[in-house]
Amino acid sequence: MSARTGVARRSAPFRFFWQVAVALGFLATLAPVLQAAEVTLTAERIEGPGFVARNARAHLDPRDGGRLDMAAASVEVEDRTWRNLTLACRPILIRATRVGCEKGVFDIGEKIPFRLAYDMDSSALDVELLPAAGESWHATWQPAGMGWKGRIDVEAGSLLHLAPLLPAAVPKLNGGRVSGGFDIVTAPTGEVSADGGFSFSSVAFSDATGLHAAEKLGGVVRLVITARSGTVRYRAA
Repeated sequence: MSARTGVARRSAPFRFFWQVAVALGFLATLAPVLQAAEVTLTAERIEGPGFVARNARAHLDPRDGGRLDMAAASVEVEDRTWRNLTLACRPILIRATRVGCEKGVFDIGEKIPFRLAYDMDSSALDVELLPAAGESWHATWQPAGMGWKGRIDVEAGSLLHLAPLLPAAVPKLNGGRVSGGFDIVTAPTGEVSADGGFSFSSVAFSDATGLHAAEKLGGVVRLVITARSGTVRYRAA
């Protein structure tokens, strides 16, 4: 495959994992104060880099091994809005320096099982989404100097999870699988770089009339991505 370069807005996989990281990052900030008592926290608006959550609620019940339920009426990430999001962890592990959830469910319109671990000493976050048997979307994230570094690995991931995030102008994605991974580094200036590769199989598209535009596509793609000031530049080969 020949090398290609271009400019795009923040990619769909970034949005997908940032949505999860936002919710779980908020969970982690609760850990130091939620050691013993049943607690409910509410907020009309939570705002951070690239996202806004509205009418958020978190409830922790330490009985019977502990459970945590979180919900938000809406979460906005750039130009995309998700409504009525929920997250549940049963049981939840909360220690002096660690938060853990081995059996969680994240509902973004479809219910996705997940596991997570957050280390408060190192600020390292480890999240794995498990939508189906044999399918895994795994992300790690931790400070690196004045910036951040992370990695995303996908095993037999269904591309249909990303279809709602693609621009309306592209052909409709009807199926396909992806495996691979890439490393991400964020500089103190806000610049983001990523380098990695993916293999695709059984990819299928259709046009606006529903006719098959392409099907049973496959191949291997290597990506080098840099993002600055809301613009993403990429090189694919």
